[in-house]
Amino acid sequence: MIRQTENPPAVILNVGTGKFFLHQTAESLSELGQLKVVISGITKLPRIVQIEALSEMPRISRLKNRIHPLSSEVCEVQVFSGEILWQIGTIIAKSRYFNSVSKYFYFTAGKSFDFAARRYLKKSDPFNCVYHFRAGFGGGSIQVARNLGIPTICDHSISHPHYDWRTGKVSSGQTKGYFNLERLIFSDINSADHVIVNSEFVAKTFLRCGDTRKLNVMTPPIDRKFVDIARAPITDERVGIVFVGKCELRKGIDTFTDIVKRLPTSIPIYLAGSWTPEAAIFKRELEKLSNVQMLPYMGYIDIARLMRHSVIFLFPSRAEGSARVIGEAMHAGCIPFITRESGVNFDSNTGFFLNGMTSNEIGKTIERILSDRNEQMKYSASARDSIELIEQSYLPDLLSLYKIASMNERR
Repeated sequence: MIRQTENPPAVILNVGTGKFFLHQTAESLSELGQLKVVISGITKLPRIVQIEALSEMPRISRLKNRIHPLSSEVCEVQVFSGEILWQIGTIIAKSRYFNSVSKYFYFTAGKSFDFAARRYLKKSDPFNCVYHFRAGFGGGSIQVARNLGIPTICDHSISHPHYDWRTGKVSSGQTKGYFNLERLIFSDINSADHVIVNSEFVAKTFLRCGDTRKLNVMTPPIDRKFVDIARAPITDERVGIVFVGKCELRKGIDTFTDIVKRLPTSIPIYLAGSWTPEAAIFKRELEKLSNVQMLPYMGYIDIARLMRHSVIFLFPSRAEGSARVIGEAMHAGCIPFITRESGVNFDSNTGFFLNGMTSNEIGKTIERILSDRNEQMKYSASARDSIELIEQSYLPDLLSLYKIASMNERR
């Protein structure tokens, strides 16, 4: 006998590891009473990091920010081993000599979440549930859910695994090899009943790679803790240009360097982020410029303050999902100078798309904006309004997809 219900489906949410946006989704679903379980790398901090001296460290601070208070009725499955493996992989990836080894840690981290999800699903009541998981962390748990009659939703946040951001062409070689997280991501996308992507750019890369299925495009909101700080009023004047994120070729650090070198040295430039080995040559070039300040790893409070006091956010990325750092900058009132591949769409009153512009043209536009306070205020206000509007539809659209998925499964 099939059980019928009018209640909204309960959500089994496999967040995975790292500072992924589904942590905030978990908080929103918990407040609505729809979150059944969250599977995450960190649900509670180890006691050692509660020591005051350690808790003030930027990395620990950002880690603490990821842990959102959830309802006591939510089952929290912590995959701490997966989190450790992922963090080790992240550290090794920065090494010039051992970065190729990082793929084994990323792969094993992804599989550890797969195994944890399988264990939970096999002992859970599948009635009126949906399984929402991050691409690369589903694996065999997808089939377990399907065997139980639970609809599956894959959340993918960057370009299609076969899209080569270096060339803009299709390359299936990126998913070859057993110990390859991209292979797991590709498999999860193809195995799920529904797929969520977080920008129209990502959706276009799917089409480019021959995937013509119906995709659900949803741009998730920025963490409210960050937004509250980023939108706080300031009394002093904004100055200069800021870049926040990993300094690598995919994020256009070479283009960023070329633009900055053409600007007057009177313009302050701030970079906050880690550097990959392949980008070392651009780091050396920027270090020669007196107006460029390279900042160490920062917590979310300091990043919000840095953005709040900067005029322009310059981010010439070659491939993103919906780069959350752009949304953060827009909430802070920074004027976005980005590429269309960055994944955030807005009109000409909000910011500037760099596609089709030369470095000289970009530089002249930056100088014009920095010299006109009225223009700055106009674009800044528009940036804040635009990102707020983009984010408003996320939760209603997500809840609608959950309902559609569960109704289809019960038919």
